[in-house]
Amino acid sequence: MQVKTSTDYALRCVLYLSIHQRVATAIEIGKEMHISVNYTRVILQRLKAAGLVSSVQGVTGGYKLFKDPKDITIFDVFAVEEGSMTIYPSVFKKKMTGNDMRSRCFSNVRYFYYEYQELSDNYLKKTTIADILNSPEKLNAVQTSETLEK
Repeated sequence: MQVKTSTDYALRCVLYLSIHQRVATAIEIGKEMHISVNYTRVILQRLKAAGLVSSVQGVTGGYKLFKDPKDITIFDVFAVEEGSMTIYPSVFKKKMTGNDMRSRCFSNVRYFYYEYQELSDNYLKKTTIADILNSPEKLNAVQTSETLEK
């Protein structure tokens, strides 16, 4: 599954606000996360509409988390930008009956996608922002793999 760039950016914005635990402007977040300021504003507005962040008006205004990081799942953030996260939606809509090879293969593939979807959804729903922040070994593994790719 390929995650949209906007989903990656939304996750970065939420992580930034989780780490700093204060009001931050879209300019600050965008600059630190290497996201254009205009795009950061759009993403923060979507996160606000989803109830994950709130905005603070005024001279010292900006955005802050609306929920505790342990109460925000990765699924919550992904849903804001991805909408439907069905891996292969057309497979679930088709009906195939019969006992011929095509029907049996289709049924087996359909079941595979169903299981894959369940595993993916469950992982995203059980992993919170706090889990990511509290997993330095995972962050080290990512940094190590990025170094190896270069």
